[in-house]
Amino acid sequence: MNEHTIEQYSALADFLGQALGPHFEAILYDLHNIVATYNSAISGRNVGDPLTNTLKQIVRDRKYAKEDYLTNFRGLTANGKVLRCSCFFIKDKNGELEGFFCLNFDDNRFKELAEDLFRLCHPDSYVDRNIAIEIRGNEDSGTFYDTISGATNEVLQRVVGDDNIPSNRLTKSEKMEIIRQLYQRGVFQMKDSINTVGQQLDCSQATMYRYIAQIKKEDRQFDPISSLET
Repeated sequence: MNEHTIEQYSALADFLGQALGPHFEAILYDLHNIVATYNSAISGRNVGDPLTNTLKQIVRDRKYAKEDYLTNFRGLTANGKVLRCSCFFIKDKNGELEGFFCLNFDDNRFKELAEDLFRLCHPDSYVDRNIAIEIRGNEDSGTFYDTISGATNEVLQRVVGDDNIPSNRLTKSEKMEIIRQLYQRGVFQMKDSINTVGQQLDCSQATMYRYIAQIKKEDRQFDPISSLET
């Protein structure tokens, strides 16, 4: 993505962020990282953070080749906040992907207002016992991470069913799978990620680099798009 395009979409992020209000977040990505944000406190993501899992999957599957955008999918922040997300695919004149322009909407305040509204027409005790407002989601969601440790714990839970299991009880294959999933989520593009994950998994720096090199090699054999991540 060239500087002119970044400047244009950065201005658009500012414009939409101010026009839509405090519950919207605008994020501009190139093919690797965030390059501009507005109201980034909503997801806790900042310039330099890597693509989310959802965006990386769009690159891998080349969804941008047949579609121009993806709207109204679920995103989950590291602290459990659910967001409604939409993403516009930025392409060059040949239709090749250059980046993403994303809008995230935080409706948690409106959930609180809905509960307050019910309390206006019912006793509080009735609302507490009988009315629950929740945001439902599914497994096809993007995940935003505030910390590398948060990303590792989430993947650890997926792989072994317990994010509190001691690292010395993990098998080599389990560690490899955890590292693979973290790599696919772009975690290793974050500063100090190899050392942080290595400490959590009880792997030396040399072992971490060896695992990641093996994963990259396997990815290139089956998916040429993965070269965009190196």
